[in-house]
Amino acid sequence: MLTSHPASLLNRGEDGLAKTMPFGGETRTRISSQCLKYTWRQDDRMQSIDETEMAVRSRQTFYHEVAKPLIEEGYDPKLVYPAVCNLRDVITDANTTPSIKESVKAAEEEDTEHLHTGAESDNGADSGGQVVVFGPPELEFMREAIREDLESIDKDPEDLEKDDLTDYTTGEISESADAVAPAGVDAAMFGRMTTDESDAGQIEASVHVKHALTVHPHQRESDYFIAADDFQDSGGGHLNAKDLTSGLYYTNVVVDYDGLTHNLSGREDIASELIGRLIGVMSTVTPGAKKSSTAPYSHAELLVVERGEKQPRTLANAFRGALPASATVEDAQAELEGYLSGMDSMYGKPEDRWVCGTQLPDETGALGDRTTLSQIQEQV
Repeated sequence: MLTSHPASLLNRGEDGLAKTMPFGGETRTRISSQCLKYTWRQDDRMQSIDETEMAVRSRQTFYHEVAKPLIEEGYDPKLVYPAVCNLRDVITDANTTPSIKESVKAAEEEDTEHLHTGAESDNGADSGGQVVVFGPPELEFMREAIREDLESIDKDPEDLEKDDLTDYTTGEISESADAVAPAGVDAAMFGRMTTDESDAGQIEASVHVKHALTVHPHQRESDYFIAADDFQDSGGGHLNAKDLTSGLYYTNVVVDYDGLTHNLSGREDIASELIGRLIGVMSTVTPGAKKSSTAPYSHAELLVVERGEKQPRTLANAFRGALPASATVEDAQAELEGYLSGMDSMYGKPEDRWVCGTQLPDETGALGDRTTLSQIQEQV
């Protein structure tokens, strides 16, 4: 995919500047794959696929999605806290588990951080914890497991012992939760990494996203700005500067169809619909900081889609030699076509290749069979 983004700040690092990456002897402007995936999965089209839901990503999940709903149902918080901690620490393979008394005390004090994942280190200091990824079906399975635990307890919280709680030791919750995408449709696409001992169940990513790079050297300009003060005759109430960039970006995404279908419980119909929607979202949804002052809403100007059995390969090397800063989309298309011709002559052409774009020549050559975005979405 080729997309032009003028005067914007799409993805910045901890220094507040646009992210960059050296390639082919030149520094290029970069949009990280994490930024792209986050932006795409927030789009309504990805969140409205029948029979699927997005995952919940937080270190506060066990309080907000497990303990709190149970407390609101009427269960005693001083029983809920120990039961949730018990399940949480098995699922997340925690190194240390708080005692029953500590959990009961936390419930009395309404200390919600006690239920966060990795909220405290051995010496009691805040360690930042880990963000965990669970799908709504998995969270409902956890709530039901805790309900069963609580219904079996016939003791005052002060008399509760470890043996009174279920000994969760085996089984992956993702297999226990009966749903198309137990861990969430975004986890089915982008994966879920866990420790080897965790019962959460590791999910291999089926959608692989490369960091987007400009096809030419990094272009930046410092944007000096003020915040006007209505009661000040001259100058401003605030002065600052922020770097903006302009660039033509190459973006590459690979979908492992078999892996995606597996992660969606074998539902090929949902996998196909998801791929079609993803192509549309990639082409029309833009990440971006400083949106209010840069309006960074660009659509892709070239999209090439391949489908086949062979291992995919990036076409980023078509731009190993950086194009001049003045390069047009047509210039980049010509580089891609030349590179594809060489790859095809050496390795053969994939089973299917389609191309759509705003500036396509009459003869698209190695770029593929000319079509439209909507037709590509239907064909895949």
